[in-house]
Amino acid sequence: MPTRVPDERIQEIREWANREKGQGMNQLDQLNAMERQQDVNIWTSSTLFSAIHGILLVALFSGTGSTSSFIFLGVIGLIVNLAWAITIFRGRFYEHRWIQRAVTLQKALGVPEEVAIWDEEPRGLIRGWMAYAILLSLFTAVWIFLIGVAVGALGITIR
Repeated sequence: MPTRVPDERIQEIREWANREKGQGMNQLDQLNAMERQQDVNIWTSSTLFSAIHGILLVALFSGTGSTSSFIFLGVIGLIVNLAWAITIFRGRFYEHRWIQRAVTLQKALGVPEEVAIWDEEPRGLIRGWMAYAILLSLFTAVWIFLIGVAVGALGITIR
């Protein structure tokens, strides 16, 4: 996860924190708050994108069920999934960036590892990116399957 920062750079940051009393801890608080907010943003947007997929599926199965509606809503579902993936990757980029900076600042401030908020390596059984990958893969598979069923119903074969 976090990129290793050279020891001499850590020393420069430590000197900055010592010169600017309190600024290092304020900066660490800000980085922690920004990461937490980004995590909330990612999960909130994921909830909204999941709801959009649900609405599309309800529309698909409560309508006439024509082949063209399967294809149209399937393509819309894939487009929504692409927008969701872009949103997640962008959010994870910033989340990762702030965690890297927080780990570096923790080291510079001399925060003991046992009480540090951020670890060099993330902990936990299921990482955030795994949960997103599962959700994105699931919805992608559903939409591709439904488009495939519709294309098959039209008698189109792909060779």
